[in-house]
Amino acid sequence: MKAFVYDSSASSMGWKADKPIPLPTATQVQVKVIAAACNPIDLRLAHMPIVSRWMRGTTVGFDFAGRVTIGSGEYKVGDLVFGRAYSGAMAEFAVANVGEIARVPKGVDPKVAASLPIASLVSLQALRHGGVTEAGKNVLVIGASGGTGSSGVQIAKSLGAKVYAVCSGKNSDFVKSLGADVVMDYTKEGFQLPNDDCPAGTIDVVYDTVTSPEDFNYEPSARKTLKKDGMYVALETPSLVDRAKFWISKSTGRNIQRPQYSMCFAQLNHDDLVTVGDLVAKGALNIHFAEELPFTESSCRKAYQLQKSRHATGKIAFLYGQEDPDKYLWHDAYDVPEPENKKQVQVKVLAAAVNPIDYKLPHFPRGDKVKGQPIGYDFAGRVTRVTDGCEYQEGDMVYGKALKGCLAEYTLADVDHIARVPPQIEPKVAASLPVASLVALQGLRLGGCGETDGKDKSVLVIGASGGVGSSVVQIAKANGCKVYAVCGTSNIDYVKSLGADVVMDYHKEGFELPNDDCPVGTVDMVFDTVTSAEDPNYEPTAKKTLKASGKYICVNSPSNMDWTRYLISYYTHINVQRRNYSLLWTDTNPKDLDKLSELVMDGKLKVNIEEDLPFTEANCRKAYELLKSRRAKGKIVLEMEK
Repeated sequence: MKAFVYDSSASSMGWKADKPIPLPTATQVQVKVIAAACNPIDLRLAHMPIVSRWMRGTTVGFDFAGRVTIGSGEYKVGDLVFGRAYSGAMAEFAVANVGEIARVPKGVDPKVAASLPIASLVSLQALRHGGVTEAGKNVLVIGASGGTGSSGVQIAKSLGAKVYAVCSGKNSDFVKSLGADVVMDYTKEGFQLPNDDCPAGTIDVVYDTVTSPEDFNYEPSARKTLKKDGMYVALETPSLVDRAKFWISKSTGRNIQRPQYSMCFAQLNHDDLVTVGDLVAKGALNIHFAEELPFTESSCRKAYQLQKSRHATGKIAFLYGQEDPDKYLWHDAYDVPEPENKKQVQVKVLAAAVNPIDYKLPHFPRGDKVKGQPIGYDFAGRVTRVTDGCEYQEGDMVYGKALKGCLAEYTLADVDHIARVPPQIEPKVAASLPVASLVALQGLRLGGCGETDGKDKSVLVIGASGGVGSSVVQIAKANGCKVYAVCGTSNIDYVKSLGADVVMDYHKEGFELPNDDCPVGTVDMVFDTVTSAEDPNYEPTAKKTLKASGKYICVNSPSNMDWTRYLISYYTHINVQRRNYSLLWTDTNPKDLDKLSELVMDGKLKVNIEEDLPFTEANCRKAYELLKSRRAKGKIVLEMEK
């Protein structure tokens, strides 16, 4: 496996392409890492006496989120978990102690979960150690814009504290947005503590995330802001004596640290991970990212250089499986493709829409076959060349699936995968239909809720605000179904506007399926557009909402076995998928494309276009960054002549 490791000198780091995959003990799980976050401790460990010796050759990092591949105890294969990686996080696989992980809450992005363990746990524990367990306390956070400090501000506010914060002037607005009551700029001329904004004797707890051997020592002045019984909690110290006292106290269980002073080191445990995860799920703790990088050697080096600079506002996260942006290349002189037979047409592309499959395809088996060809499938354009005997003519407006990529000025298309665009439909709308709306149309049929058998049926749509989910809601309503929909808080009104009868907010505290709005045995079909290897697995709970004869239709799965069964079924035409369960792949054909056109013209299917961008290199990169963020409510379209 690929890993970023402490090299032979320990104080430096290097890339290793063939590190053995770690195997768990009976009390550990093995995980495929989806996201990891770096922390200052990753750098400091390599310079600590004695510790640095056994770090040599080990994988860098602690904080991760990933999918369990070998289970233990309550954790099963496929569970999405986060916490501390025992074997190091900067690798494709890791092992973790079962007592130092927790499940990623529903609706929480893996990169967010991966950013919680050290920074947010140490803040929670430091504030608790300082006595911030009830409302009414005054807390001073030094270094409030960093990964740890920003968590400290938000957690203190969630505990009912008044927060005084120290940061640089350029980060003042950011820290205010976190909820800080008083923000002080340390770059301001004459800045010192105490001051008029934070007088002597004001503070119950000073939470110092900055002071260290390499940085300014705030303690002599900042401790003057404390009340008589106040507590000074620091993450680091320039004093070897203080550090020794901390480690002796930690190892013996007998506190010998100075009065009203304590160093704090994150103690990874399941209960506290659950607590910070719940804070995120409730919206009380938001993680700001300074950088989101693909897991590559150059990105790892960049991340730790930025970490050393201490200029990062927020966390630095690695997203495993995210393509290195350098792998997407812009060609100004790409050859115009020519049709080879009467089944192919050459098309001048007018609009193209992006889909998650575009960037996931290179990671599929034989994904290297797409290297060097244009990205994308969904397009609308004008036919510019045909061969003798072709049913289309030059000048015809068509849309559908491109044969070899559509993010180009010209493409080829198979006549069996396109249809004519009615004059009433704009090219950008037509280009948004094929993958997302076809999978919705065909999935509803597969689940027994299609045009001919959907009347008076009920459908539960998970991920109802996305490109596929929004199409499912509308087409299901057109088929006469009652629609139950799951989405985030910010999208509730949008999903209601699509026609959903019952809308459930997965961000709501205690949300689960089944529930009072969608009880056990209610629906004829579940259409799950969310569950995947990178996202929460809704199936174990959502399938309980099905009637005895109901069907569970899914566009992705965290299970390799489910994908194997699907592929066998697809190629042999013998269904070996699980009973009442089916994965779905789009079948692009003229008849179904015409059906989508009909729904659009009848006003029963409306496409929400989130971004409508001119076709440039910068906009292509922007489109996929937005798509990967999973924050796009609708489709992202690139127009070639805009």
